[in-house]
Amino acid sequence: MDQIPRAGLINTWDNGYPSGGNYWSDYTDVDNYSGSYQNETGSDGIWDHPHTIDANNQDRYPLVYPPWSLHDVAITGVRLSKNVVGVGYSVDIDVFAKNEGDYMETFNVSVYYYDTIRTRTVYNLPSGALATLTFTWTTTGVPKGTYTITAKASVVPNETVIIDNTYIDGSVKVTIPGDTNGDWEVNVLDLGMIGVSWLSETGEPKYKPNVDINGDGRINVLDLGILGVHWLEEDR
Repeated sequence: MDQIPRAGLINTWDNGYPSGGNYWSDYTDVDNYSGSYQNETGSDGIWDHPHTIDANNQDRYPLVYPPWSLHDVAITGVRLSKNVVGVGYSVDIDVFAKNEGDYMETFNVSVYYYDTIRTRTVYNLPSGALATLTFTWTTTGVPKGTYTITAKASVVPNETVIIDNTYIDGSVKVTIPGDTNGDWEVNVLDLGMIGVSWLSETGEPKYKPNVDINGDGRINVLDLGILGVHWLEEDR
């Protein structure tokens, strides 16, 4: 004999909170809150209001995303403004972070030489979107040497593919200000490089970032003055 639901009895289609219920492709709501009563600040991947199927069936915790969806953030590249820099001057590091999963994600991105340069947060990056973050590394107090730059994205909840969270780029040589060719000496070779790029600016064919000693986007008397202060210095 078939059972007939009692009048007013609501059947639920979920496993409670935080496991949640089902994903309904034809149901959308808002996800601004969390918690068993969906009244706590912060999204949790569950729509804020129950999905009423009919008078006797209700999913109290409908899922925003299909349960087979992936959480996956990645660092896809690193770009350096220069690879030779004088101690006390700066290098800009562009980091490209991508959301390769199916959920909107918030995560941290950190850049290192051997110590941490800086950590920044990417907020609410949509699925498939790319974020470009620029970190300025000021080398004041950094010992002279050659450093490998690493960028790393923090692991987001339920992320399983984490090998792409880390990206290791080429090296940056921190040397004597005025050593534009990275040979640990300031001499006529560096002077010649300034001469070749003289009065050029960012974007022009003659402009060479390593020759822009002070990093102001132009090669002029200011860079020549820095080279002059350190003329014939060497550190081998």
